[in-house]
Amino acid sequence: MGSGACTTPHRRARPMVTRPLGCEPVPMVPTASPAAHDSGDTTVHVLVVDDQRSFRAAAAAVIELTDRFTLVGEADGGTEAEAVLGSEPVDLVLMDINLRDESGIDVTTTLLHDHPGLQVILMSTYADTDLPEGAATCGAMRYVHKERLSPAALHEAWNERHLGDGR
Repeated sequence: MGSGACTTPHRRARPMVTRPLGCEPVPMVPTASPAAHDSGDTTVHVLVVDDQRSFRAAAAAVIELTDRFTLVGEADGGTEAEAVLGSEPVDLVLMDINLRDESGIDVTTTLLHDHPGLQVILMSTYADTDLPEGAATCGAMRYVHKERLSPAALHEAWNERHLGDGR
């Protein structure tokens, strides 16, 4: 990683994500993304929105290790996210809940309204029981604790949405 990156030793995160009670884990089966349906490929195009450069770099590294997922852009807030969405095919946004000058929950609501078919995973360091108001109703597909971001977590979230009932 470049300068300014976190120098704390990395702990291996368990590939877990939070899911609603009663839901079983979904097998990691690659599926075609909404943008991929047009092109015939099966790549999930990911945008990372976080105001911390070090986390964007860490998320980019996880995405690079995730089969059939590719990073198409990074943004530090809603305005930059809109710019990327206007110029790149994006299927999935990893959205920090607490951005520097705005709420990631509010940005999520706006992006989902403006870009039908887009999927969002909210991310932060909140405990599952301490999520801010609006996190459960903003339209995001799920919440993943930042320490639990992994290739398995991305596949599980994506497959749950696209092999399950969907939205």
